[in-house]
Amino acid sequence: MSFEASKLFDLTGRIALVTGGGTGLGAIITQAYIQNGASKVFISGRRQEKLEETAGKINQLGYTGKVIPIVGDVSTKEGAQDLVKKLTAATDSLDILVNNAGIMLPVDPARTDSSKEIESPEDYAARVAGGDFDGWVDQFKINAIGPYFVTFGLLPLLAKAAKKGDGRGSVIVITSIAGLSYPPAMSAAYQSSKAAAISVTKGLATRLSPYQIRVNSIAPGVFPSDMSVNLLVDNVKNSIPVRKFGDPEEIAGLALFLSSKTGGYTHGTNYVIDGGRLLNVPAS
Repeated sequence: MSFEASKLFDLTGRIALVTGGGTGLGAIITQAYIQNGASKVFISGRRQEKLEETAGKINQLGYTGKVIPIVGDVSTKEGAQDLVKKLTAATDSLDILVNNAGIMLPVDPARTDSSKEIESPEDYAARVAGGDFDGWVDQFKINAIGPYFVTFGLLPLLAKAAKKGDGRGSVIVITSIAGLSYPPAMSAAYQSSKAAAISVTKGLATRLSPYQIRVNSIAPGVFPSDMSVNLLVDNVKNSIPVRKFGDPEEIAGLALFLSSKTGGYTHGTNYVIDGGRLLNVPAS
């Protein structure tokens, strides 16, 4: 048995779509794909200016592959269908789909500080009743329902790629350790939507198995991004067993593994990458 180590994460000639690719983890994964040989990485999002900015920065690095921005909104069925239509017009095969688009809204009031006297049931119930019901729905639309409809819309392109083998036809859903833990100080709406995204991943994996399409998810802990800015504080860092926040290379490496021949035997799994934070988070 032998293999060429330098080719383990090689994506030469592969085509990818990264939703929410203009910022945060999506931009990191996009750059990793280009640096490892992908010929085209389409990035989608609602802000054209941000997409073009990210595409320009990565394209200026001088790699052979190109980042191509596509405006798309996966928060509605029509938006997901429009994104699928645009991508189908741009390519006849899709090797990698990363469902990364997501939102976290402070729509439900967290429980009060556990170090203080607990509030009355009446006061707590009244605060929750004042929460944003529509905000719950919005998070489920983008974090869980969108990936389902986008993936099925691109099924023909993914199936065509999967027939070529070597790990092609890979779908990744970006979930979160929030979907695996339930500390009362965190948004219950976000936790629930990410738990749903993990379930959606499992459902997609079983439904797409006949087409040799692999579906996995990545559940990040705390990585610096626009979404996690409020978590980048010392008390959170000190609660992580490895005593640091995640680095770009670490999330990029896992995405490359799942998207390349090296990860060709991985299917239906939610990969936690959190520095051990779930070991210390309540109800993990």
